[in-house]
Amino acid sequence: MPVFPRLLVIPFRILRTAPAVFLVSLALLPLTPQAADPIPGVDVVVEKVPPGNAVFSTTTDRNGFINSRTPLPAANYRVRDKAGHSATIKHKGGTVRWRLTAATRNRKTIWTLSDGSDPL
Repeated sequence: MPVFPRLLVIPFRILRTAPAVFLVSLALLPLTPQAADPIPGVDVVVEKVPPGNAVFSTTTDRNGFINSRTPLPAANYRVRDKAGHSATIKHKGGTVRWRLTAATRNRKTIWTLSDGSDPL
């Protein structure tokens, strides 16, 4: 039996199964996170954590910022909406300028709060 025909059969088998392996590997890859987008115009409640008492309620501005001229003491705070989305932040004290953003990861919406008063 000549060696040459056998060498041609091996690449054909690899090419025949390669698309199936490629599709399975794509299905197993996690979804890549999307960039976080600001959340404008959502009504939120700011709570001190613990104990979870509401401090104030507001609506995010057109750039997704939560602003308060009344200084808040240094503590952990949670921002939530009526739909059950929430995010937490460790506030160092003073006036509030937090940016609320959302990203989709693995088909779930994840909220993130960042301190907009500190550009770093």
